[in-house]
Amino acid sequence: MAVINKGMYRVFKENELGLIEIVARNESPAAWELREWKGSGQDDGLCDDDDIPQLSRTPMSYIRSKNRDEDTVNELKQLILENCQSFMRRETALSFAHANHPDAQRFTDAFWRVWAFCTIFGSNKGREEDITGQLDWLKGGTEANNQTFSATVNTNLDFDLGSVLLNAPDHFAKGNPGGLSAIQLYDMTELWNCLSALLVNYQGQTGQARRYGIFTSCGVEEGDIEMEEHMLEEWTAFVMTLGLDVILQLAKYATEDPSQGFEVAKANGWTEWTPSVTGSRATFLREPAARLYEERISAAAMQMQDPHDTEKKETARKRVAALAAEIRLRRQTSGYKRLPKIDMHNERAMSMVSRHPSTTPARSVRASQTVDLHHNPRYHAYTTQTARPSQRPSHESLVSPLMYAPSAASARPSSPMSMWSARHISPIIEDRVEAFNRLSLANLDGVADSTAECAVRKITEMGFTEAQAKHALKMTDMGDGLRVDRAVDMLLRTSWG
Repeated sequence: MAVINKGMYRVFKENELGLIEIVARNESPAAWELREWKGSGQDDGLCDDDDIPQLSRTPMSYIRSKNRDEDTVNELKQLILENCQSFMRRETALSFAHANHPDAQRFTDAFWRVWAFCTIFGSNKGREEDITGQLDWLKGGTEANNQTFSATVNTNLDFDLGSVLLNAPDHFAKGNPGGLSAIQLYDMTELWNCLSALLVNYQGQTGQARRYGIFTSCGVEEGDIEMEEHMLEEWTAFVMTLGLDVILQLAKYATEDPSQGFEVAKANGWTEWTPSVTGSRATFLREPAARLYEERISAAAMQMQDPHDTEKKETARKRVAALAAEIRLRRQTSGYKRLPKIDMHNERAMSMVSRHPSTTPARSVRASQTVDLHHNPRYHAYTTQTARPSQRPSHESLVSPLMYAPSAASARPSSPMSMWSARHISPIIEDRVEAFNRLSLANLDGVADSTAECAVRKITEMGFTEAQAKHALKMTDMGDGLRVDRAVDMLLRTSWG
């Protein structure tokens, strides 16, 4: 249109820079954000783009800087292919080798994001320890985009005064819309490991490092080999925080002539550095990426769970929470507060079974309803001694665990007996228990069906389903009538278990 129509050409020239930026953002938001952070240099050589004001941008300088960045990424891809294929994923190597690979843009964006991360939090800006800002950038800037003017002067923030979140620009994390996924974080971490491998040959070159002033600001005594090697590793980690262009310049000489690489570093001022006082720069980028990666993996695992199981667990959790809230409410009542203090050594047994065991034999449980709890940890947790088959609980005992004790005369649990053990209860819910027991023993005008329906209704009023109530009443029927207390106890223990 600009070629055909002079008016359109004039309009295009008036909006040329903005249109170019829009196209660049549509191609790759990550690359566009990097250029926003770096600005646009006026020359094709290495320069500190942050020193050039945004107003000096021109369409030509923007395109020239963008092309220079793409050349840097392409050269690094070639170096990585030559030196790091032994520990790279196959898909990563193929995307580096072939520009038309389906995942080529995905891995290229990883380069842009790593470079932008270094530009924001490295490059001698003192933000290497700004974990809060780094995580927020990886998450897409959720905190930065919600900050208002009042938040910038609030002293009760969870990040320090050097955090980028205190004065984040509008383009902060716009290259990571919606936050980075686990795959994208893994790509960045893999790329960072490859970049570290490109500079590994500088390790151990302590003599040349001292000659070119690497240890000048560290206070390392000559001859302290261990400290010199440690500081050289820290210097390498510092160099990596300066960005991909610096890494490329030093990686070119790492394999053939490390001394020339030290010379280039000194000429560009990269040997003027100070060690971190709070930790090691070796965790730069790795630490926040690993944290967010674990969060993404955990969230994905939760989404893969069966929704029916999740609903059951949530229902059980709400039921237990409701019962706990009811107990707390009863504890606050005046009646409970007036209860005398009971010494645990002199406390009487709430169940009459422990004092007056019944001699009526219990009905044998059918083999299809028995469960081997010989190795069940809950069986041992609630039972202090093996119950004798002749014991029967009294109607005064509260809700007690349903036990199936193996016969002592048999080595295999082929003919177990159902037994309710004695248990102490809190006086808080004693009145509810007595009401349950009265209901269980009442004949309700002599109609058995009405008794069962009433028992089921009482249990369902506590939050359980009708099927659960019927099953619990059937399992806890020991021949002495329906016992609501036993059924409720069985359901509660099943839910809490």
